[in-house]
Amino acid sequence: ERIDRELITAALAPVLEGALACGADAMSPGMVRVHISVAPDGRITKTRTVSAPSPELGECVARALGSATFAPTRLGGSFTYPVLF
Repeated sequence: ERIDRELITAALAPVLEGALACGADAMSPGMVRVHISVAPDGRITKTRTVSAPSPELGECVARALGSATFAPTRLGGSFTYPVLF
């Protein structure tokens, strides 16, 4: 089994508020896209900001999303997640 939309939603829901808080003082609203790699055991092994209105906002969102924990899967996986401000 791979990481699917349901697993992504379930894992990121608890940390999404923290990611959105990153944009509270953002001078330039927009979309932050973060690429996330997840190991089969559910640990996030890497986050990388793909695009963001500012480097600081991208780093903050990537750090917040990177604190999530996924349910274990057989293969793990990776995906890009958008956060709109």
